[in-house]
Amino acid sequence: MTQRNQYTYTDCGSSPEEARTRGCIFEPMQRAWVPPECYFPEPEDDYDTFRDRKWYLDRKMTIDADVEKLEAGEISVAYTRYWHDEHCTYQFRKLALAVSMGKRMINSKALDIEHSNHCALAIAERLAGSYNVSYVETDHSMTESHLGYEWCLPLKSIASLDKAVPIYPKGQGKK
Repeated sequence: MTQRNQYTYTDCGSSPEEARTRGCIFEPMQRAWVPPECYFPEPEDDYDTFRDRKWYLDRKMTIDADVEKLEAGEISVAYTRYWHDEHCTYQFRKLALAVSMGKRMINSKALDIEHSNHCALAIAERLAGSYNVSYVETDHSMTESHLGYEWCLPLKSIASLDKAVPIYPKGQGKK
């Protein structure tokens, strides 16, 4: 068990075997092992992460990934198309659900402001490009997804004044 602030949670380790042994749960839309203390299944119900598109083991996307191994959280790096934005909106949705459900803790990625900024900018770019027909026809975006091992953070930390951060990423300033 790991303790941060007054909250105690499971350390998922650094391998699928360790994560499983310690009781962590694999969350497909994050492609990460999450401690049981901050896992909740509700946001996953609307997604079929590994069966609604092809996943691959190589950057050129020529070697098919084993779906069962993906679902079991066994593949360290996988590639697919058009997954990144869906993963990002999932994170935003998960955070909103956690707050509305009164959860005390949430996984670290959902509260990571740098990841949130990255996601917001990536989605905005994709939306801007989607109005251009030639962009849509030639878009063959690829997502490289690494297996992760999350930790828990108390939801109250999002309102903590000593952790205030700018809304815009460094160097991106308000336009």
